[in-house]
Amino acid sequence: RAATAARLVAPSVSLASTQMSKADLSPVTVADFAVQALVLEGLRAAFPQDRICAEESAAGLQSNAVLLGQVVRAVQSAIPTATPDDVCEWIDYGAFRGAGGRY
Repeated sequence: RAATAARLVAPSVSLASTQMSKADLSPVTVADFAVQALVLEGLRAAFPQDRICAEESAAGLQSNAVLLGQVVRAVQSAIPTATPDDVCEWIDYGAFRGAGGRY
């Protein structure tokens, strides 16, 4: 699923795409957010009872309309009906930070 997501997103993401930096100054790109949204949407659909720990959070996107728009357009290359709210929800599905559940 991750490789498929990356292949679908790649053509819609240019090298000039907006990015943001995390507190540790590492960059987060449109592709990072878009692929995480697509992978987590698929995992949530397949394993709705499982909680996921992923790297990115939608918090930065929600305060950056330009970046959010680029991420949504990239996700829409795979899921045309995706909305900004969907994308943020899918990204934040990876917000689990504890042990438990199946693993």
